[in-house]
Amino acid sequence: MKKRLIPFLALAALLTGCSDHKSTDISGVALSTEEIARSGIAPARIVRLDMAAAAVAGGNELPDSLGAPFARWMEMSEAADASPAEFASSRRIAAFLPDVAKVFTTEAADSLAMRLGRVFDVTGSPRKVYTIVSPYRQSIVLDGDSAVYVALNHYLGADHPAYEGFPDYQRRLKVPASIAPDVAEALLAAQCAEAEISDPAAPTTLERMLQEGAIVEGMMRAAGISEQQALGFTDAQMQWAVENQQRVWETMMTSKLLFSTDPDVADRLLNPAPSVPLINQAAPGRIGRFIGHRIVAAYLAGHPDADLTTLLWPKPLQAAQAILSESGYQGK
Repeated sequence: MKKRLIPFLALAALLTGCSDHKSTDISGVALSTEEIARSGIAPARIVRLDMAAAAVAGGNELPDSLGAPFARWMEMSEAADASPAEFASSRRIAAFLPDVAKVFTTEAADSLAMRLGRVFDVTGSPRKVYTIVSPYRQSIVLDGDSAVYVALNHYLGADHPAYEGFPDYQRRLKVPASIAPDVAEALLAAQCAEAEISDPAAPTTLERMLQEGAIVEGMMRAAGISEQQALGFTDAQMQWAVENQQRVWETMMTSKLLFSTDPDVADRLLNPAPSVPLINQAAPGRIGRFIGHRIVAAYLAGHPDADLTTLLWPKPLQAAQAILSESGYQGK
């Protein structure tokens, strides 16, 4: 049990430190690598397994020090029976290696190391980072408590030919700047999953909204990004969400969506999508996450000693209702 509590306590300090946010102005400002460097935070340790794969494919031997993480990468790619050279030369891996090397230069990797160093420092979750190419859709893989694998081929730029078949709301986030927020989200979501294990009862939509709102706040602080960036909204989507916040909230209330335990309702409000017709055809996907964050931000503003576990997984129902009531949130 002690092992689980450490991350929660670290994040409690993180979110408590955000209590000066006001619900009327929480756009935030993205931090530069220079600002992160001035903070004295150590950069993350990044091991370029993608570069090692390129070398192996070219006929070089894999260093003994990379044998275990490389084998783990192969295992995750369902290629454990292949040799490192066979794996690195396979079409699903080799096809991306040149573009990955072109986009993620040494300078780009150094910048990423600074940003991930901040993520690990703020969340209290230091890990070694292994950069890879993945044949699957998952871009971030947490491996135990000590490592994270980042599939760089998922971040080659919105216009990369590999993403031509992706819908716009997914394609525009396939950029290097998404890596640090994605890692932060993965770490936060993993901690939420641990909380869920202790209380597996079906959550209400409100509970899931509060959980997602806490994740958004954590992403903002850990990755040094704005609310809009954490939500993945375009300028137009953010403007719509802000201008229609009251209407969205009233729809949720009058349609009795907040206390539904139907997971499909929460999924339609919170999952990535082109829009949320359940609310409005013009409502951007994840509009429920936007509202959830506004509630969390309002609550934190008035409760500097808030318990993070309550925000990440508010149980029982009365706890979620109390958070909503004490936040004073009424759609603005």
